Amino acid sequence: ITGRVITAPGGIFANTVLINVGKKDGISVGQTAISSYGLVGYVVNVGLSTSRILLLIDINSMIPVYFTDSNWPAVVQGINGKFLKIKFLSNEANPIEGEHIQTSGHGGMLPSGISVGNLIKSYSGSYYVKPSVNFQRLTYVSIIKNFNAKQDVNKTFNMHQLSANVIAISSGVDVSNKISKAYLR
Repeated sequence: ITGRVITAPGGIFANTVLINVGKKDGISVGQTAISSYGLVGYVVNVGLSTSRILLLIDINSMIPVYFTDSNWPAVVQGINGKFLKIKFLSNEANPIEGEHIQTSGHGGMLPSGISVGNLIKSYSGSYYVKPSVNFQRLTYVSIIKNFNAKQDVNKTFNMHQLSANVIAISSGVDVSNKISKAYLR
């Protein structure tokens, strides 16, 4: 289900947005929030007609990921800024600057294969992830309602399959009957 963002992201203590769908629409805490560009975050609070999304860039957000080119698992954590910190990456890993980072599905909270961002190298030599999503320009967010980690453990989320529909929704086109039946209902 797709909702419109009704508050601006960010604040001193939390990077969250409020969207205009809630319990009456079948939204519940823990569900994944995405845009046409990739992972936005996940639902942390639900009211009757609104839901609060904790953004990927928030310091309280930690997401299991993998590096698609070098195939290393890690965790990314928000730092309340424009980039994500990489944690728990093996010392043996040789990250490739610019490589794509996706959700791994480890832990069972999020589906695997959702775009998170690209690896960048700072002037100091440290690696960070630049998120795929521009959080200052969020207008619509889609919630993956029926992801079941046990049932879907071998499925990889197909971001390309969903992108055209989310872009159409962002343009105001009603495609609710065409959105991927595998994850959005």
